[in-house]
Amino acid sequence: MRWRATFVLLPVVLVAGGYAALLESERSRVEAEPTFQKLHRLVDGVRDRSYPQLKDAEVTMRDLRSDSVFFETRFTFFSYFFARKLRYMMMFNPQAMSLHVPADGLRAIVAHELAHIDYFQGESRIGLLGLGSAVVAVVHVAF
Repeated sequence: MRWRATFVLLPVVLVAGGYAALLESERSRVEAEPTFQKLHRLVDGVRDRSYPQLKDAEVTMRDLRSDSVFFETRFTFFSYFFARKLRYMMMFNPQAMSLHVPADGLRAIVAHELAHIDYFQGESRIGLLGLGSAVVAVVHVAF
């Protein structure tokens, strides 16, 4: 019985570790770009002024490629299942900068995304699991 648990858990741990390493390399690449450094300052400023309760929330920036979405925020899969504290990803489409989105508009969008994180922090993990199943149901219906 013990070998079965090892046989099942070992691949999960290896995949999760590889995924975490991949995210770390992507994070360091993205954070080095000037656009994302500017965005980090914007996010930190909005968080400090409007969401002081999120000062300890770990929010990382990731690159998003889409023709219709500029921002997207979610908690990380790894932290949901394997960490005590949830971590969050704010994905940003650099096209928003090239389209010259007004600074006030960009701040409003960032505030909206931080509101998602504030909501996530107030929910139980079971409640967040329900949120995920609702998203899957919507995607299933849409396609």
